[in-house]
Amino acid sequence: MKKILSIMTAIITAVSMLTCSAAEGTISVRVQPAVFLCGDIYNIVWSTDKPGVGYVEYTLDDKTVRIYDEEAGVIRTDDYIHTVSVPVSELDAAGGYSVTAVEVSSRTPYSAAYGASCTETRTFSGYHGQEQINIWTLSDTHRTPTNNIMTGVNAAASHLQGNGPDIVMLLGDIANDMQNKSYAEIAVFDTAAQLSGGSVPCVYTRGNHETRGEFSGYLLQYLPSDTGEFYFTFEYGPLSSIVLDLGEDKIDSHPEYSGLVDYSNYRVEETDWLNSVDSYTGNPTYRIAFCHGPNIINHFGFNWL
Repeated sequence: MKKILSIMTAIITAVSMLTCSAAEGTISVRVQPAVFLCGDIYNIVWSTDKPGVGYVEYTLDDKTVRIYDEEAGVIRTDDYIHTVSVPVSELDAAGGYSVTAVEVSSRTPYSAAYGASCTETRTFSGYHGQEQINIWTLSDTHRTPTNNIMTGVNAAASHLQGNGPDIVMLLGDIANDMQNKSYAEIAVFDTAAQLSGGSVPCVYTRGNHETRGEFSGYLLQYLPSDTGEFYFTFEYGPLSSIVLDLGEDKIDSHPEYSGLVDYSNYRVEETDWLNSVDSYTGNPTYRIAFCHGPNIINHFGFNWL
């Protein structure tokens, strides 16, 4: 009898290790969602005050689509900034979305403890056949987690509210640098969320100051593009655009970089990519290149124009 009880206890223990237990807690959105246009994909980015599961939902053809913040099928639970990539065509057709985060207080190879969840819902408008396209551009705010320049930015933007943006273009040096993750969270993602309301697409062009700091090498994982880099093309109705990545504005050996950049090779790769972009899809009315720096006619010996 003792042996049977022992076996039953072992089975119950094993089964319990494979199930998810609930735990009380709270979680809240810290940075509201923003939708970044990065080629033929949208990246929906938001952050919470605790790490956990993040996912996006929208309705398409009367069916609910749920996409997780995941990597190779494994749902991330160790980050409080969430990025979920969705096809441009699907989100444009859906016309809205919700973001949800669920606290995960513990995770082992065979169990997880969940806490509370929080959800934000937004309407969304991609290109919808309008005759005029309004693009708001913002650059060189050099925002940090402590100098909230958005009070002045929003005051200036309030004068344009009657003619709101179809696209919000963050044209580089939105953050003063990338010392740590909070610089990306507050300077870049919160700025985009405040200006767009999460309801129109944002486009991010990297500035040279955003290549500085320990976290600069991790920013791309939150804004993946269809090229895998910060440079890409995108289309918006009659508008066909190229987004360029300036990189740094000084040579790699400059003392400011302490030998920790390799933009010489990066510029060669970007130039090769530009040479491969030899035509525009369809017959666009407008063709615009966006870049943080103006010297693209002679960018370290390359003529990007």
